[in-house]
Amino acid sequence: MQIFKHLSDFEGRPLLRYRVVTDDGIGYSEYAPWEQFGQPPLSSAHSRLIAHALLDIENQGFLKRSLPRVANHSFFQEELIRISPKVLKLKLRGKLQEDLGMIRDFASQFSLLRLDANFRYSRGDFLSLWEQLESIKGQIEFIEDPY
Repeated sequence: MQIFKHLSDFEGRPLLRYRVVTDDGIGYSEYAPWEQFGQPPLSSAHSRLIAHALLDIENQGFLKRSLPRVANHSFFQEELIRISPKVLKLKLRGKLQEDLGMIRDFASQFSLLRLDANFRYSRGDFLSLWEQLESIKGQIEFIEDPY
C-alpha cells in the first residue's frame, strides 16, 4: 500500500488530502475542519482519513461489480467512446465559452452528460451557461456544485 498526503488551504482553512493506492485500486479522502465549530483538528484525522480512503477503494469494487460502467473525464476522447458510449462526467473549468464548447462537443458523442462545476461559477454566470445549453438540456443528467 502507498499513501500520499497533501496539505493545502481551502477558503482559509487547512485542507488535508489522502490518496491511497493498493492492489485493489485507488482511494481518496479529504478533511478541512471548522475547528471554531468544534470539529476535530487535522492532527486527529490521519488514521480516519486513511480508513476512509480504503473504504473508498472497497466501495469502488462494489460499484464496478453492480453498476453499469461510466466513462470518466480523465481519459482521451477516443478511449471514452470505446469504454462507454452512453454516459460521461465532465469537470467544468469555470470558463464559459470553453465549457460550452466542451459540453457541446461531448453531447454529440454521448447519450447523457453529468456535469461538475466545482463551484467555479457565480450564480449569474451559471444561469448564462444553462440558458445557452437549451438544445441539449435533455442530455444533462445532473449538475454537481453549479455555483
